[in-house]
Amino acid sequence: MNKKITVSSGTPLSNKRANRAFDLEKKLVVKKESINLNFLEIGKILSEIKVDRLHVELGFDNITDWLSTLGISVRMAWYLIAVHEFFVVDKKMTTSALKDIDITKLFDILPVVKKDKNKLGDWLDKAKVLRTTDLRKELKEFKLAEARKVIDEPIDTDIETEVKDNSDKNVILCGDMYKQLKSLKEESVDVVIATPPKNFNFGLVYWMLKTLKKNGQMLFFTDEKSIFGVLSELARPGVRLSRVVVWKKTRFSKPASLNELGHEHELILYGSKCPLLATRKGKMMKVGPVVKYNLTEFRGDVWEYEPKIKFGHDDEKPVALLEELIEMSTEPNDLILNPFSGSGGVLATAKRLGRRFLGVEEDKYWHKICLKRVDDVKPL
Repeated sequence: MNKKITVSSGTPLSNKRANRAFDLEKKLVVKKESINLNFLEIGKILSEIKVDRLHVELGFDNITDWLSTLGISVRMAWYLIAVHEFFVVDKKMTTSALKDIDITKLFDILPVVKKDKNKLGDWLDKAKVLRTTDLRKELKEFKLAEARKVIDEPIDTDIETEVKDNSDKNVILCGDMYKQLKSLKEESVDVVIATPPKNFNFGLVYWMLKTLKKNGQMLFFTDEKSIFGVLSELARPGVRLSRVVVWKKTRFSKPASLNELGHEHELILYGSKCPLLATRKGKMMKVGPVVKYNLTEFRGDVWEYEPKIKFGHDDEKPVALLEELIEMSTEPNDLILNPFSGSGGVLATAKRLGRRFLGVEEDKYWHKICLKRVDDVKPL
């Protein structure tokens, strides 16, 4: 291989690291082209390359580009690395002990055995004897049983699970989103912070806005697929969209190939509910501006935060990002409505910062997770 090996400064790399990188690349190509393809050994090589960043020595700044040039699916590469790092590196298992188990089965059981490592032996035995479809069926039933345990587990909490007119306690509702939002008092909340799921009913935005006080703030997390649906619902009299904040992720999901783009950001539509004033000609105009920016320093509209998934929910947001959004858009003791509460990130952050909250979550499992998570939080 005749490649020019340099670092960012332009100086030559050590021959030792360059030679090691080339040796691993050649070994990987041989394994990939072998008829008896050993995915676990490929995972080991990929893991070495990833840990030591040897793909830089091979002349590529990004491991995604480097893998693609070898014709290896990026998604498969990360599967192989994850399997190798858990079973071989962490659990100290030999590749020979795993060679009779399909790599897809190892990846299927990975989330379960990571949570409870005592069940590793049982699931490995099942992976050896069950067909992939039967194994996935059993995994699904196991996860449902675990979820039912959480749902049925009693919890002692001060958080209400229904709205009471004579109570000023925090509330997390569970049930049909449309019915719950429709039952809430109009113009009763100071801020709406929502992360609508994919393919949700955009008409729910109307009922969220009805709960918002005049001059109340609204923040909607969205992406390029659902932004037009949300925008069409926000294009109402008395609603002012003032800014789109971009959450730039320091880590993001790699695309399956170079023919796709990775999702590196989310959009946060930021606005307010404005009073309307009749003009002399009988037309209505928005009064404003009424958007709050409780900032202590100059801030742009692109915010960089590392995405973190601690509770296992697909739409978890970094606590630091939620803290900044809540402090920017609310005052202490303001009431925050958080539909689609998920794992309770907004609610827990609101409680810690001294804001009141009203959460709504349809799924019984995640509703219980919200209650448990928020109940453990102590206000500052």
